[in-house]
Amino acid sequence: YSIRMDHQLSSKDRVTFLWMDGVKDDKFGPDGASGLPAPFNGTNTWSRKNRSGRFGWDRTISARILNSLRVAHQREAGFVIALSCLDSNAKWGAKLGLKNVPGPDQCLPGYNITGWGGSTSTSLSGWAGRAWGGDRGRDTSISDDVTMVKGSHTLKTGFFFAKDVWYGIGQHRPNGSFDFNLDATSIPGDTSGNTGSGF
Repeated sequence: YSIRMDHQLSSKDRVTFLWMDGVKDDKFGPDGASGLPAPFNGTNTWSRKNRSGRFGWDRTISARILNSLRVAHQREAGFVIALSCLDSNAKWGAKLGLKNVPGPDQCLPGYNITGWGGSTSTSLSGWAGRAWGGDRGRDTSISDDVTMVKGSHTLKTGFFFAKDVWYGIGQHRPNGSFDFNLDATSIPGDTSGNTGSGF
């Protein structure tokens, strides 16, 4: 939702205020996500939250001088998880014999397979997932502009300040990812893409 207010305080002062609050959750219907069954379905689910506010004050100092002040602040956070990462006790890395992975051992590794039946354009990509984590942060900005008119000349001056703070969380490929193409099984020296199979 959003709320906006504009108010003329006096003949020389006008203020504006805008507040926005939003939530976006990517969810699936009763049939679940389309595509391969678990755990090979790597579709991601997202949850996002955002809140922001903006304040403005325009002050007519004189017939020739106008001052505009703007203050804005925003906070947001998002968390993503692939369907193949939902079970925190799955231990896919241990089951597959993967060594020295940074963890958490939660996601079935992502597999990308290109080149099927002698065609490089055919892809079986999208096996399992690669996402578990998110980010959050905030940013603040303040600006002030002064406009002065003298005869046929207009002079503008002012300042702008901004501060951004962001944090990343989680692992997006904790158990790695693996890519296969048809080169390993094609006829030696054949670069046509008409032989071999990534699968």
